[in-house]
Amino acid sequence: MNRLVGAMLLTGLLAGCASNQEFACGVVSSGARPPAEQGLFQVLVTHIDGQPVVSKASYRLSPGRHDLRLVELIDDPRLGVNLRARSYRELTLQLQPDQELLLAARFDLQGQKPDGGRYWEPVIWQRRQHSCSLEP
Repeated sequence: MNRLVGAMLLTGLLAGCASNQEFACGVVSSGARPPAEQGLFQVLVTHIDGQPVVSKASYRLSPGRHDLRLVELIDDPRLGVNLRARSYRELTLQLQPDQELLLAARFDLQGQKPDGGRYWEPVIWQRRQHSCSLEP
Protein backbone atom coordinates (compact mmCIF):
# COMPACT_ATOMS: atom_id res chain seq x y z
CA MET A 1 0.00 0.00 0.00
CA ASN A 2 2.84 2.43 0.82
CA ARG A 3 4.36 1.85 -2.63
CA LEU A 4 1.07 2.67 -4.28
CA VAL A 5 0.71 5.91 -2.30
CA GLY A 6 4.35 6.81 -3.06
CA ALA A 7 3.84 6.15 -6.77
CA MET A 8 0.71 8.29 -6.81
CA LEU A 9 2.51 11.15 -5.06
CA LEU A 10 5.43 10.92 -7.50
CA THR A 11 3.04 10.90 -10.46
CA GLY A 12 1.28 13.97 -9.07
CA LEU A 13 4.59 15.79 -8.59
CA LEU A 14 5.74 14.96 -12.12
CA ALA A 15 2.42 16.10 -13.54
CA GLY A 16 2.82 19.38 -11.64
CA CYS A 17 6.28 19.87 -13.17
CA ALA A 18 4.89 19.21 -16.64
CA SER A 19 2.14 21.75 -16.15
CA ASN A 20 4.66 24.33 -14.88
CA GLN A 21 6.62 23.84 -18.11
CA GLU A 22 3.40 24.20 -20.05
CA PHE A 23 2.88 27.68 -18.56
CA ALA A 24 6.56 28.76 -18.74
CA CYS A 25 7.29 32.03 -20.50
CA GLY A 26 9.76 34.81 -21.05
CA VAL A 27 9.32 38.53 -21.59
CA VAL A 28 10.31 40.74 -24.51
CA SER A 29 10.41 44.43 -23.55
CA SER A 30 10.70 47.59 -25.56
CA GLY A 31 9.38 50.03 -22.95
CA ALA A 32 12.59 50.57 -20.96
CA ARG A 33 14.63 53.55 -22.11
CA PRO A 34 18.06 52.30 -23.29
CA PRO A 35 21.20 54.43 -22.82
CA ALA A 36 21.24 57.00 -25.67
CA GLU A 37 24.88 57.80 -24.91
CA GLN A 38 25.65 54.29 -26.22
CA GLY A 39 23.74 55.01 -29.44
CA LEU A 40 20.72 52.99 -28.27
CA PHE A 41 17.12 54.14 -28.68
CA GLN A 42 13.68 52.71 -28.08
CA VAL A 43 11.87 50.49 -30.56
CA LEU A 44 8.25 49.61 -31.11
CA VAL A 45 7.18 46.00 -31.66
CA THR A 46 4.64 45.82 -34.50
CA HIS A 47 4.54 42.07 -35.25
CA ILE A 48 5.37 38.86 -33.39
CA ASP A 49 5.74 35.66 -35.40
CA GLY A 50 4.11 37.30 -38.42
CA GLN A 51 1.03 38.53 -36.51
CA PRO A 52 0.37 42.24 -35.88
CA VAL A 53 0.31 43.18 -32.19
CA VAL A 54 -1.10 46.06 -30.19
CA SER A 55 1.73 48.30 -29.03
CA LYS A 56 2.76 47.51 -25.44
CA ALA A 57 5.85 47.99 -23.30
CA SER A 58 6.34 44.22 -22.94
CA TYR A 59 5.02 40.88 -24.17
CA ARG A 60 4.91 37.53 -22.37
CA LEU A 61 5.81 34.78 -24.85
CA SER A 62 6.37 31.05 -24.70
CA PRO A 63 10.03 29.99 -24.58
CA GLY A 64 11.65 29.34 -27.94
CA ARG A 65 12.26 31.09 -31.22
CA HIS A 66 10.30 34.23 -32.09
CA ASP A 67 10.44 36.55 -35.09
CA LEU A 68 9.77 40.21 -34.30
CA ARG A 69 9.20 43.20 -36.56
CA LEU A 70 10.43 46.41 -34.97
CA VAL A 71 10.21 50.10 -35.82
CA GLU A 72 12.85 52.46 -34.44
CA LEU A 73 12.03 55.50 -32.30
CA ILE A 74 15.38 57.23 -32.76
CA ASP A 75 15.35 60.79 -31.47
CA ASP A 76 18.66 62.17 -32.73
CA PRO A 77 19.09 65.38 -34.75
CA ARG A 78 21.74 63.72 -36.95
CA LEU A 79 19.18 61.27 -38.32
CA GLY A 80 17.37 63.63 -40.69
CA VAL A 81 14.85 61.03 -41.86
CA ASN A 82 11.18 61.90 -42.22
CA LEU A 83 8.90 59.79 -40.01
CA ARG A 84 7.17 58.37 -43.11
CA ALA A 85 10.50 57.29 -44.58
CA ARG A 86 11.55 55.27 -41.55
CA SER A 87 11.68 51.54 -41.97
CA TYR A 88 11.12 48.42 -39.93
CA ARG A 89 13.65 45.67 -39.25
CA GLU A 90 13.26 42.01 -38.36
CA LEU A 91 14.83 40.37 -35.31
CA THR A 92 14.83 36.65 -34.56
CA LEU A 93 15.52 35.72 -30.96
CA GLN A 94 15.61 32.67 -28.74
CA LEU A 95 13.67 33.27 -25.53
CA GLN A 96 14.39 31.23 -22.40
CA PRO A 97 11.91 30.61 -19.55
CA ASP A 98 11.95 33.33 -16.86
CA GLN A 99 14.12 35.60 -18.99
CA GLU A 100 13.48 39.20 -20.00
CA LEU A 101 15.07 40.58 -23.16
CA LEU A 102 15.21 44.37 -23.48
CA LEU A 103 15.18 45.55 -27.09
CA ALA A 104 16.64 48.68 -28.66
CA ALA A 105 17.66 50.30 -31.92
CA ARG A 106 21.40 50.78 -32.33
CA PHE A 107 21.86 54.04 -34.26
CA ASP A 108 24.96 54.29 -36.44
CA LEU A 109 25.49 56.65 -39.36
CA GLN A 110 29.18 55.75 -39.89
CA GLY A 111 29.54 54.94 -43.57
CA GLN A 112 25.79 54.40 -43.89
CA LYS A 113 23.11 56.49 -45.49
CA PRO A 114 19.64 56.58 -43.98
CA ASP A 115 18.29 54.91 -47.14
CA GLY A 116 16.57 51.59 -46.65
CA GLY A 117 16.90 51.56 -42.86
CA ARG A 118 20.65 50.92 -42.85
CA TYR A 119 21.18 53.60 -40.23
CA TRP A 120 20.01 51.29 -37.43
CA GLU A 121 19.90 47.68 -36.33
CA PRO A 122 17.75 45.94 -33.74
CA VAL A 123 19.64 44.67 -30.70
CA ILE A 124 19.05 43.02 -27.35
CA TRP A 125 20.69 45.54 -25.05
CA GLN A 126 20.05 43.72 -21.80
CA ARG A 127 19.10 40.25 -20.54
CA ARG A 128 17.83 39.68 -17.04
CA GLN A 129 15.95 37.16 -14.94
CA HIS A 130 12.22 37.77 -14.76
CA SER A 131 9.67 35.42 -13.18
CA CYS A 132 6.97 34.68 -15.69
CA SER A 133 3.92 32.44 -16.09
CA LEU A 134 1.31 32.11 -18.83
CA GLU A 135 -1.23 30.62 -16.42
CA PRO A 136 -4.74 32.04 -16.88
